[in-house]
Amino acid sequence: MNELRIKRIFDRRKVASKTKDAHVHLELYRGRTRKYLDTGIRIFLGQWNSDLGMVVKHPQARELNRSLDELEDTIKLLSGEVFARFGEDYTLDQLLDAYQQDKHRPRNFMDFAWQRLEERNASHATKRQHEVVLKAVEASGLFVSFADLTLHNVSKFDAWLRSSRGLSHQVTIHNYHKRLKVYIHEAIAFGLLDKDPYTSFKVSRGESKGRRFLSKEEFSLLIETELLDPVLSRIRDLFLFQCYTGLAYADLATFDYKNTEERDGMRYLRSQRHKTKTEYFIYLLPPAVEILKAYNYKLPIICQQKYNIYLKAVAQACGLAKPLTSHMARHTFATTVTLANGVPLHVLQKMLGHTSVKTTQIYAKTLAEDVQNEFQRLSSLV
Repeated sequence: MNELRIKRIFDRRKVASKTKDAHVHLELYRGRTRKYLDTGIRIFLGQWNSDLGMVVKHPQARELNRSLDELEDTIKLLSGEVFARFGEDYTLDQLLDAYQQDKHRPRNFMDFAWQRLEERNASHATKRQHEVVLKAVEASGLFVSFADLTLHNVSKFDAWLRSSRGLSHQVTIHNYHKRLKVYIHEAIAFGLLDKDPYTSFKVSRGESKGRRFLSKEEFSLLIETELLDPVLSRIRDLFLFQCYTGLAYADLATFDYKNTEERDGMRYLRSQRHKTKTEYFIYLLPPAVEILKAYNYKLPIICQQKYNIYLKAVAQACGLAKPLTSHMARHTFATTVTLANGVPLHVLQKMLGHTSVKTTQIYAKTLAEDVQNEFQRLSSLV
């Protein structure tokens, strides 16, 4: 049987000096065939002990020697895998090919998850949500290697979210688990994990918090308040345009009047949501058209972060108790502007570009709760 022999070689081309560094290679020898693998380590003459095959008299000697040990162990491990795959007559080229593939294989679960997030074709907002979850997973210290993905650790992570992270709302906790499961399922698909720990761990969705929106009175106050600051006035116009169209910020930022068409004297827009790629269909209501006219049909878009900062100033200037956010405009469109004025749920679903009517039904539930709260308030007054 041709055994694999590994030897550490420094400066095999004899070019090193006190001022010129040279490579450290692993010499692989099997069946009268010799190959060299560059370790990526470069040192100067006098920093290598040939008898020991070790880096010496170097500030990072310990780390470099550990790296050499790990690389040699990896090659030995891979040789066993290649032997099992190709048999006794496997070649060094096949071994080096396996090593090149192994180099790109994540060493632990967190490396894998961050790599997959970077490769994910998702919106900036979605990636930010996943970043928050992965940072929490890292902070918990429970899932380092793939072997850590167990039912026991998933249960401990759930408890950690409630205690150390201070999360109490079940919907939020469910979302953490939901996003973690994305990477666990991908690890299984890539053959890096055998069993899904969530098979035996069920996470309740909890009750939705409902959607924050402006009531009819608050909406009127926002419209009618005189704003002397031109910047805040422009920000309010952007928010109102969202309220009259239901556009999320990402779709507002890419809105182009040239993409609208006319039908029966009204302009309409048929497009895809940036977030879900689901089609939505809206007509431009007269107030939305008036806002467009004021800006020569080109909206004064600013980045979302600054937009939300300015919206809080708009709310304060208008005397609104609720802090405004860009997505609250979409919620206001769904409730105060449409559902409260008799627009059916299935029609609103098309307007908002929801993939499921269940998402749209949340707005109807929010309105019902709002009505109930008002009746409870009135009952104490009459």
